Amino acid sequence: MQKPIYWEKLFEAFLAKFIPDTTKTKKEHKFINLRQAGKTVDEYAVEFSKIYRFTTYMISTEENHAKRLQGLNLDISFRYKTFAEVLMNTRE
Repeated sequence: MQKPIYWEKLFEAFLAKFIPDTTKTKKEHKFINLRQAGKTVDEYAVEFSKIYRFTTYMISTEENHAKRLQGLNLDISFRYKTFAEVLMNTRE
């Protein structure tokens, strides 16, 4: 019986085969430098999630995921332990 292929592993294999390293590097820089600026928290979260898909290896735990939300205008991302807590407590 074959083992099931999990989405994360399939996506990693897809990225490795079909996404050039230059594109991955650009996504990494965009992810690191992402800021809320004039966006709402929800708009920022959408942009964060789009880029995050290409940089999942940079965030190993849910707590690190929450801490990576440094680009929010308010410096509160370190008060919470999950991505969901940060979003729920920062929405206007």
